[in-house]
Amino acid sequence: MGVALMPGFMIEAELASVLLTERPLGAGKAYWLVYPEARVRSRLVRAFGEWLTTESANRRL
Repeated sequence: MGVALMPGFMIEAELASVLLTERPLGAGKAYWLVYPEARVRSRLVRAFGEWLTTESANRRL
């Protein structure tokens, strides 16, 4: 598992082939959590997503 900040066009093929799942974080949708479909139920992915949602809500984008 890793973290990257990158434009969406760099992973369009993976999203289209369903290798990755995405969900927007926060009302501004400035951040997206993207992860392999096999990790949807992962406790670590869920905890990281919750943390990132909280952090992004506390910041002005």
